Amino acid sequence: MTIIVTTLFLAAMLGFGIYLSIGAMVTPAASLQTELDRVHRGADADLVESLAERFGKVSPDVPTTDLVVLGWNARQWYRRRIIFAVSGVLIGIFITLFFRLFVEFPLVLALPVAGLLIGAIATVVADSDRATRADAARDEVRLALTHFLEITSIMLAGGAGAETALEEAVVRGDGPGFRLFAREIARAKEDPTMSAFSALRDLGLRLGIRELVEFGNVMILSSENAATVRQALDDKASLIIFREQERRKTAALSRNVLMSLPVVGMAGGFILWLVYAALAGLANF
Repeated sequence: MTIIVTTLFLAAMLGFGIYLSIGAMVTPAASLQTELDRVHRGADADLVESLAERFGKVSPDVPTTDLVVLGWNARQWYRRRIIFAVSGVLIGIFITLFFRLFVEFPLVLALPVAGLLIGAIATVVADSDRATRADAARDEVRLALTHFLEITSIMLAGGAGAETALEEAVVRGDGPGFRLFAREIARAKEDPTMSAFSALRDLGLRLGIRELVEFGNVMILSSENAATVRQALDDKASLIIFREQERRKTAALSRNVLMSLPVVGMAGGFILWLVYAALAGLANF
């Protein structure tokens, strides 16, 4: 009886896994701009979303900046965590039943322990995946910011004013980051009490991008102190571009170091293979 139940459970898990895999392959990935525009969803929710909403009321610890840069609301984030947790519990049960075919142990104790353990690990993986995705989205915006400031510096060198240089630079770029900058600059033009620099600073605060916040603060202070706005913009742009280039160089070097580890392992294995063959030959001799 146990073998029949286990076989049916394994078949159901296999079918569910195939369904999720096919759905993940055929669903196209949304761009950063699409995700940012899709922050709010309708009030209608399925069972998982209603549980996520209730869980969100109980647990108010929400990573706001990560959710904003990913285009998720709190309900979507908790929904994702619940799905990961439930999937982890099912995987834990699956692993327990699989080993039960070969080793005798009490299922009453093993099932809840394995299910809760794998479920907790899956929840941690969901949070780590959220942070990784958010960092990747911020890197995309930072890269767009460096190109945006490079174009702005070129416009300033051509004799354009600071506000004009920003507006011209944002038009000449492309991508989700440039569309975000263009939307904020357009919002600042519609509000007479807001400058383009303060709008970009607010965007940096919402997305959690320190470089954008620093740029906006420096430009706001330069304007208030009647300093040379053009010089301040050019200097800050050069600093941000330099820091971004150094950060990418450091990341590239770290990846090169990681890639050298498999090469060293392969070389060591090859040398060990040669030494073993030589020692085996001497032993037989």
